Amino acid sequence: MLCLLTAVKEGPIHGIWGFSQGAGTAGLFLLLLYKPREEWIKFFGEEHAAIIPSDEQLAEVRDQIRFAILCCGFKTRDPRFTPLFSPPMPTLPTLHIMGESDQIIPVERSQQLSTCFANVEVLQHTGGHHLPGDNATIKKYRAFLEKHCPDLLSRGNKPKEEKKA
Repeated sequence: MLCLLTAVKEGPIHGIWGFSQGAGTAGLFLLLLYKPREEWIKFFGEEHAAIIPSDEQLAEVRDQIRFAILCCGFKTRDPRFTPLFSPPMPTLPTLHIMGESDQIIPVERSQQLSTCFANVEVLQHTGGHHLPGDNATIKKYRAFLEKHCPDLLSRGNKPKEEKKA
């Protein structure tokens, strides 16, 4: 978690995308990011207090992250993380992608993670433990990104000009 925080602080990072364990970890990171510094110290221990940012710095990091896409994620069952699931809920837009036939992370566990966020979109597909890449689903990813950060899609993604003969 502290490594993720360091990466985001060095940014810019506009969004977080995680798959499976990465989605579970990203979810925990985002939940922790909405907690005050004192909760971070309780969570990581007093010995790490010197590297835990101030509440103002945590707010700057929160403001930088504009969306999260969590594919085949899950809410951990480890009781050490239970305090993270209490309000406040992260308000950034999240897209939760889950497979109905996922044999590794059942759809119910992905749904449990989605309930921890306030601004949720769910994309449920008939497949298993993978990120769907068909054209219809890619359009849904793009629609989510266009809705929440259209300026990112316009960078360097302009249609090529036709060559004049």
